[in-house]
Amino acid sequence: MNRVVLISLAVIVAIACLVLAGVYWSHPANQLPHWLPGYSASDAAVHVKHSLAAVILAIVAGIFAWFQSGPKTPATPPSTDQ
Repeated sequence: MNRVVLISLAVIVAIACLVLAGVYWSHPANQLPHWLPGYSASDAAVHVKHSLAAVILAIVAGIFAWFQSGPKTPATPPSTDQ
């Protein structure tokens, strides 16, 4: 896969995870969208663990994109000196 595409996908995943973390942090379980894990119509608690997990995934995706965007160093051939 092209490095630019891979970096772009990692950045998009990081941003999406940050948005998801914000949703988990700011909405109680009964106000979450129905398709999100942790939705419960009878629960009014905020899912702090879900939010922290999304932040950790965003950090991991951001670090992955950062390392992939670095310069590509060519492999050095083994020396034949004896």
